[in-house]
Amino acid sequence: MSYADCSARRTLRRAELMGEWVSHPITSMLLFDPEFVDVVGDGFLLRGYVISTQEGRQYEHLQLWLVRPLSGPEAPALPRFDARKWMKKLPVEERTGNEPSVSEQWHKTHVKA
Repeated sequence: MSYADCSARRTLRRAELMGEWVSHPITSMLLFDPEFVDVVGDGFLLRGYVISTQEGRQYEHLQLWLVRPLSGPEAPALPRFDARKWMKKLPVEERTGNEPSVSEQWHKTHVKA
């Protein structure tokens, strides 16, 4: 998404989850600022933000997507993904609750006292 089209006034990368409506491809979901995390089995992990609007406000939700490509739109369904094999390798952010918030970190870095 270009700077001019973005209300955040910055350029955003995006990944699109495509689906089909009747016989037309449509975008089902968007993942903004996707970053590659890891390869797991026959797929890979992307982490990024999904933006939703509720009661006139926009919210960003961090999501982790498992991406498993098909050979084509008419290909048979993939076998069920067994996450138990990969649980110890999945990224986990451990927090103690004592970390400063993002705004506190920004303020400490950018504002001279």
